[in-house]
This record gives sequence, structure tokens and C-alpha cells, in this order.
Amino acid sequence: MKARKVSARATRQHSRRLRDWVPAGDDVAVIPGRMKVRRVTTAKGEPRGLPDLGALPCSVKLAGRSLSREVIEDRRTGRF
Repeated sequence: MKARKVSARATRQHSRRLRDWVPAGDDVAVIPGRMKVRRVTTAKGEPRGLPDLGALPCSVKLAGRSLSREVIEDRRTGRF
């Protein structure tokens, strides 16, 4: 694992290289001027998925039309 130091300008100009370095296991320190402000590294632990929301009760009751239908109707009538 390498520890790399890059300037903020180089980070903006070569973001694709930065995206290749981090998954390869390299730590990247972003240094604008002489002070380190950001460190980019790979995430620790197992990737987590989204929780299963099927067991939760449905607490929001929908009433009326959807927002997209309301917007389309308002555009047709010329209110906006």
C-alpha cells in the first residue's frame, strides 16, 4: 500500500487516476498548499445493503393525485 500526496489542483485535473489508486489500496492525501485537508482511502468492513422495509407498517396514507400529475395539470392550465 502506497501513501500518495497530491495537490488539490491535481485532484481536480486527474480525478480518474485518483479513483484507480484508492481501490488498489493506496491512501491519497489531498494537500492544497502545505496543510493536509483530506485523506481518501478504501472503506473498511463489509459493504452494507439497504434495510428491508417490508416489515415496517405503512404509516403514510396517500390521498389525492400524485405530484407529477398535479404539475402536468398546472402546466396545461397555464398557472406557471
